[in-house]
Parts: sequence; C-alpha cells; structure tokens
Amino acid sequence: MNIPERVEEMQWSQELRQLIGEVAIKLGSEKGQQLADEIRKARTETDQQAREEEKESKDNAYKERNMLVCALTKLFPAYLARHDENDESWEGDWMWIVYIDLPTGQVSWHIHDSERNLFNHLEVKENNWDGHNTERKYQRLLALSTLSNPPSQV
Repeated sequence: MNIPERVEEMQWSQELRQLIGEVAIKLGSEKGQQLADEIRKARTETDQQAREEEKESKDNAYKERNMLVCALTKLFPAYLARHDENDESWEGDWMWIVYIDLPTGQVSWHIHDSERNLFNHLEVKENNWDGHNTERKYQRLLALSTLSNPPSQV
C-alpha cells in the first residue's frame, strides 16, 4: 500500500469512527454498539485478507527472484552455505545462502527453506562471504553487461 492510499485509509477510518458514533447515538447504545461491532468485524476481516494478499505478493516476488538466482547458478560457479546460526537477526527459515562467483565478484542471496529445492544441484560448502553489501552485489551484477558483447539481434 502506498502512502496516499494509507492516508486515504486513515481518513476513511476516522470518518467511519465518527459515523459509528453518530449512528450509535441515534440508534441507542445497544443497537449502535451491535452495528459498531459488526463494522469492526468486517473491517478486521478485510484487513486480514489484505495482509494475506500482501504476503502472497511478496512470496511470489521471492519465487521469481529465486528462479533468476537459480539460472545464474547454472551459468557461474556457485554453492550453498548456512548463515551463522547464532545470528538472531535472521529468521530460522531464511538461513540458507546461495553464493555465486561472478567474474565481477561474489554475490549472494538468502533463500527461504521452502525454496531450497531449486538449489539441490549446488554443493553445500562453508560460508565464505567476502563482506559485500546489497549495493555492491548489484553493482557486480550490473558490471557483467560490460564484460562481453550482447548477442546480435535476429
């Protein structure tokens, strides 16, 4: 959800609360409370559905990224390693790391346990991270395009 949508949703929520209050006064406290409860329940269900859709969208983006990473592992030397198990900054199901040694330097991506099967062709080795950060990783990836001539257009 982008910022304008979020602001609009917040304004809508404020207006809805005000409207619920006015309806509660007009209907009497019991009927008004009942209506307010029904509206809150519907809103909660809508919020839950939105969270589920957001998670599904994010999961699909990771699946697409991992397919591209998998393709790279078949073009360049690559291996799997485990993230330091004592590092609590990573969730336990994101501890696998795919390392790829490009001609421009090492790149790596954490993968979710559920995507591990895409990388069964890789050997599991000791973690040998060269210290690159995300920005450096993508600089190395982009630098590949300068190493060879692009294929001719057919």
